Amino acid sequence: MSKSKKQNKKFSLSVSLDQLRSEDAGFVIDLRKKEPLHLSAVSLPKKKKNKASWKSERVVSSLPFFFKPLTKHHYQNVFLDQRAEEIRDSFSAFEKKCFKHTFRGRAISLFFALLIIFIPLKLLAYYKIFDPQALKERITANSHLAINDLMSAASAASQLDLKLASNDFSGAAGHFLQAENDLKNIDESLLQLAALSGNEELRLAASGKKFLQAGILASTMGEHLTKAIDALLSQNKPQDSLKNFSKEGKIVLENSKELSKILEDIDPQTLPEKYRQQFLDLKQQALALNELLAEVISKTDQFGKLFGVSRNQRYLLIFQNNTEMRGGGGFMGSYALIDFSGGKIKNLEIPGGGTYDTKGGLTAFIKSPEALRLIAPRWFFWDANWFPDWALSAENIRWFYEKSGGPTVDGVIAFTPDIIAGLLEITGPIDLTKEYGVVIDSQNFYELTQQIAEKDNLVKDGHLSADDFKSIESTAEAAKTAIEIKQDLERNKGKKPKKIIGDLTAKILTELPKKVDRENLVKLLKLLEKSLSQKQLMFNFSDPELQAEVEKYNWAGRQEEVSGDYLMVAHTNISGGKSDYKMTEKIEQSTNISADGKIINTVRITRRHNGVKGEKLFGMKNVDWLRIYVPEGSKLISASGFKAPTSTLFKTADNSWESRPIISQGEGRAQKTVDGTMIYNENGKTVFANWLITDPGSENIVEFTYFLPQKLTFANQQLANWSEKLLYFIFGETEKLTSYSLLIQKQPGAKPSEFSSILKVDNQQFTNLWTYPEQEKIDASGWQQSGLLDADQSFGAILKFNH
Repeated sequence: MSKSKKQNKKFSLSVSLDQLRSEDAGFVIDLRKKEPLHLSAVSLPKKKKNKASWKSERVVSSLPFFFKPLTKHHYQNVFLDQRAEEIRDSFSAFEKKCFKHTFRGRAISLFFALLIIFIPLKLLAYYKIFDPQALKERITANSHLAINDLMSAASAASQLDLKLASNDFSGAAGHFLQAENDLKNIDESLLQLAALSGNEELRLAASGKKFLQAGILASTMGEHLTKAIDALLSQNKPQDSLKNFSKEGKIVLENSKELSKILEDIDPQTLPEKYRQQFLDLKQQALALNELLAEVISKTDQFGKLFGVSRNQRYLLIFQNNTEMRGGGGFMGSYALIDFSGGKIKNLEIPGGGTYDTKGGLTAFIKSPEALRLIAPRWFFWDANWFPDWALSAENIRWFYEKSGGPTVDGVIAFTPDIIAGLLEITGPIDLTKEYGVVIDSQNFYELTQQIAEKDNLVKDGHLSADDFKSIESTAEAAKTAIEIKQDLERNKGKKPKKIIGDLTAKILTELPKKVDRENLVKLLKLLEKSLSQKQLMFNFSDPELQAEVEKYNWAGRQEEVSGDYLMVAHTNISGGKSDYKMTEKIEQSTNISADGKIINTVRITRRHNGVKGEKLFGMKNVDWLRIYVPEGSKLISASGFKAPTSTLFKTADNSWESRPIISQGEGRAQKTVDGTMIYNENGKTVFANWLITDPGSENIVEFTYFLPQKLTFANQQLANWSEKLLYFIFGETEKLTSYSLLIQKQPGAKPSEFSSILKVDNQQFTNLWTYPEQEKIDASGWQQSGLLDADQSFGAILKFNH
């Protein structure tokens, strides 16, 4: 083949948008369709430029135009928009003339490109097809109206004015849509060219269409989200409410996914610098919202299962009185059996005698834990919540309840008086004048209910006289309420000390739905959030899926399994009345890491009794069986500050009685030190336990010092866990780095305690590089952290080996 034939050979070039965008020569204009373009051209013989010809293959007729200079020997296609006939006609003669001869260098190509860019704008403005100023004013006006509607909608939604919020979200969507329609007058290709401009306003305008689409979606999402919330708050049947919630929620989820795609398609570099971080934050928030919505919608069926929508459910509700602490949260004076069917309460039983009504049904003779023998050698249902891990306590509660004649239940739910006090803030005072001669509110709730429930015991034990209760009446009949509660008042009349709990519960359940308006719903949600994080409310279910969910969100009151350091301080009030109501506490934990990597911890606990001797209910000495849970295998070095009750006060269990396996395999195998500290393993932790007695108005301090089972090591890092991977990615040389972490868990039901943690490392061997939570100034020798232990807390450090 001759050289001239080779030069004149026709060729076909297939390019994709990504390839076009990657080219750096000439102008690149984004296309509306994502298919590859097929371009054809003829190479021009150098000696016959005047006789050159060209061929244009129109591939996408809807494109306004496409131009990109090739080399000086090649021509590329020009596509003209069919909807601007005037431009095509006026440009035709110029097109033929230009392509009759070769371009003279790239300067001519660039000049031609500029003509193609600017002539359409001029002609559109001339023929009134495009009025830039008027268009800008319309788009700006509609955008401002849309944003105002969005802000108004968000404000209304935060106040749970769902009707107004829905209307405002709908209005915002309409204004955004109008602005988007106005913007369509600007050619898509021109917007893409604007994105290449050095002018920040032009670059921002280039992404305007996508931002308007995002605004439409955000508004639509808000409208359907308010409808979803409205469905949950409606008076419809529970199954209908959940169905409508799921329907609207799925629309929100689809909109959220589409919104994320639009935001992902916007290149932050095309935006002015001052907007980039805000935009990146918006993208991150949209992604988080998308994940949250997907999770909530997917759990709708489980919500239905929880409240008996799909099948009947029966739960055991445990009232844990945290003014008299027990391992699981508080003394189990009262309980309720509640049945759900079709999303509603079908049956509610709250025995007037409380947990003591189960005594006659228990035929088995079970040895109580050793410390509990201060009051009883035999273990009963009301003391079953012995363990600070709620799953263990719930399992034990089920066992005792069934052995005491109770039915099998689908779950055990515990809550403390803190929740009832919070509900009284929402319902307002509850009038129990006819039944007890009192009006109960959030301020007097603790004292009045305790006095009424404990009246007989307090008089019998000589702590108070009958004259102290003259103002308090008590009737044998149940309180008159719209909700029927079975209290078993006919049997064993006169001994129903917990009847007040059933009557008050019935009144609260009757009044609460009437008071759940926009303001109070927010209060109710805050109360729920606080109660769950502080473990004043805990769940345990027999259904594996439900149990997995509550454990996922830390609503199950579990003691966590960790590979690092761990601490839980647990109190059990035995024969100390309701004195925990007056107790305050400070927990000081210090860690010393020696040069050889050994870890020594000291836990110092200060307990103060703020009650007054002889004070009703709360003026008794606080008798506390103190347990601290630490990493399994820890070795006690020393313990001090303890005082035990007189040994003659303890009862003896019959050797023929049974032992619960969890006791016999745990504290039943305990070792005792000279001062009486028990050491044993339970639930994957080592336990140190001893007695602490605090008189009203006094303060006591105890200390435990112990070795952790593990040492800090540095060689042969395998990047097996997240902390080791973090070390590698941040610092690189993992053979010289290690980490120390501490999880301290709050005891279920306990009041928040003051807490401090000190980490000290050997300065010659280690340097502290980073701590969590992050501090403004890093202390190379360790950390000092302090605060309120009102929920589980985690701490961590990355240490460098200096040799």
